[in-house]
Amino acid sequence: MTLEVHVASIKSLRLGDYTKTPGGRFKDAGDFSGEWFRDDILEPAYDAAKAEGVILEVSLDGVMGCPPSFTEEVFGGLVRKKREDIRGTLRVVSTDDRAEMEDANLDIKNAIKRALARRDARANEFINNEVEDL
Repeated sequence: MTLEVHVASIKSLRLGDYTKTPGGRFKDAGDFSGEWFRDDILEPAYDAAKAEGVILEVSLDGVMGCPPSFTEEVFGGLVRKKREDIRGTLRVVSTDDRAEMEDANLDIKNAIKRALARRDARANEFINNEVEDL
């Protein structure tokens, strides 16, 4: 019997290659916003990685800190835009600041939880309306 090991290919995206000073949540708040990074940089890379069946590793290294609103808009916003659990394709890493990495991963988990709660609420509302019509 042979053991097969499948190693997923990894593509890397380093935030510090695009900006040293991440900004706020939205584009209208100034340069290098979370919305800009998500829409113009991360989302196309995520779509390509998903289509190719590879992992996209996003490094938060090389910057002078990440505002929480930036990381929430980047990663939580990607969950909201894609309407899916992005964790099978995307991995957030950092060797510069472990806390920022953990915060970004928490943003992803929280966005998924909120999306599931909204879905469940809509399903319950639909079921309740159908039961009332019986």
